[in-house]
Amino acid sequence: MIDNNRLSLMPKILKTFATIMSAEHGEVLVTVTTAQPLDSSQEGHLQQVLERFTKKGQKLNITKKVDAALIGGMVVSIGDRYVDMSTASKIKHYSKIIEETVV
Repeated sequence: MIDNNRLSLMPKILKTFATIMSAEHGEVLVTVTTAQPLDSSQEGHLQQVLERFTKKGQKLNITKKVDAALIGGMVVSIGDRYVDMSTASKIKHYSKIIEETVV
């Protein structure tokens, strides 16, 4: 990689390798981004709901992030699925509809 001047690709290669190894071990990578940190009861409920999306024998590997720009709600990425339930995306969507209607 050094000889071909591709050392800058190393972080992406390592991340991809980790994803492949997780899948090999039956882990499902989940990223949950919320506007505010979740309390323990919310985390437990979220875990139960997310487990419904997994097959028998799979384990959830949940990464939690906080992004105040979401205003409210959450964004969930589970495996190859992406669900945006944030208030910010709803505001953006409805603003676009209003703008199209006015024009």
